[in-house]
Amino acid sequence: MATYPYLYHSTECDAVNPAGYQEFDTLDFSLDFAGRALVCGTLRIEGEIRCLTQAGDAGQDFEADDRIACDHMVGAHSFIQSVVSTTLQQGVIENVTNLPRLVAMKTAGTESANDMNNSKYVCELRSSDKVIQEKLLKRRCPVDYGGGNTIGNGVNGTGRYSDVGTSHAGTGQVETAPVTPPAPGIVAVLGNSTGAATFSLPTTPTMFPLPDFSIKPHICFNSPVGGNRLLNYSTTGTIRVSLNLARVAEALYGEDLLTTSNYVLTNVRMAYTSVPEPPAQMPISLRTNMCLKSSLNSQLSNTSNRVPAVCDSVSMSFNQLSRENHINHNNTALEMPPNVTRLQYMFNDSTSKYIAYELKQNPEIIAEGLKALSVGTMSNNVRLDTLSANKAYIAGLSFGAPTDLSQQKFNIQIESGISNTNPYQMYAYFSSVMSF
Repeated sequence: MATYPYLYHSTECDAVNPAGYQEFDTLDFSLDFAGRALVCGTLRIEGEIRCLTQAGDAGQDFEADDRIACDHMVGAHSFIQSVVSTTLQQGVIENVTNLPRLVAMKTAGTESANDMNNSKYVCELRSSDKVIQEKLLKRRCPVDYGGGNTIGNGVNGTGRYSDVGTSHAGTGQVETAPVTPPAPGIVAVLGNSTGAATFSLPTTPTMFPLPDFSIKPHICFNSPVGGNRLLNYSTTGTIRVSLNLARVAEALYGEDLLTTSNYVLTNVRMAYTSVPEPPAQMPISLRTNMCLKSSLNSQLSNTSNRVPAVCDSVSMSFNQLSRENHINHNNTALEMPPNVTRLQYMFNDSTSKYIAYELKQNPEIIAEGLKALSVGTMSNNVRLDTLSANKAYIAGLSFGAPTDLSQQKFNIQIESGISNTNPYQMYAYFSSVMSF
């Protein structure tokens, strides 16, 4: 078996901002690996996240008892709204928007809540439920500063700092506050016989580590199709990956989230792997996605879109319009529209034959949606029971063969209980394959 000398690359943004990056910011990464081949599937985005409140506690981190989280099955993906992938020689090859929702759809159909405890998801700041997720977004309390209380949540009676003298191996959460640092070598001064303690915590940010993350973004360079995973530099030239950060209300939600809350990503970098470039580019295909968003506001809603791609499936999810970008609601929730009685797809198939594919019952609507999701995720692990356990609803259709939708309009007609007083948003992700 041939072996390759791997190189692990780590690159910062083209325009580094030491203060960090906030909502609506664009982060451009240039991947320059001249003379080598990119190993597709190895791109990761790494960094640290700091969540801040502005009102009533100006400039401070979320307090230990704040009920604020991102989708626990999406994790740090929540902060990246869209990604544009470009190569020097081919130009733009993928522009995927509403990326956190796509991650939510893929996860809901293939993974259970307990699967989020696997290491490959823990590093992405995912967790098994919302309660744990609220803790993951807060600073850690180092064990050498006395630890937290016995339940390890870093909260005392005031909802701020932990009592000292108990052990939790540094898993508690705290907020930074303008307090006086202790004298060198002194961690805490123990108090009376009840075990109470008085102590001061340092304001040095490094003493309260920020939550860090390493996510594998769901983009074309991480979705090779088939056996070959090597993409030659001579084939693409420099690759640019541009991230657009999500607004606060898209990424976070919760009872204590304020309209003035904010988040900051710091020390952001992109990591990837390369090997020496083969003499010639071996055929390689990458799966791409495109999201088209539509509003549904009547019992019989019809959407008609021209998709500039050759696609093999479409996967759809829904969300109430009133809950979109609402600080108290999860923006990536996969909600079920009320009383869906008919769903029809109308388009020309790969043989230019007009197809009107009609579904009249929710079980078959969901079953077809799972088939489409299986194609889009390239996974045989998409299951109805998993989707149901995650309380998610997904529709869609697998076309059976690549179909050119650029020269026609793809129509989706939904008959349901949706009305102009309770409108919904529909997110349709069209999946296609690009070959080199």
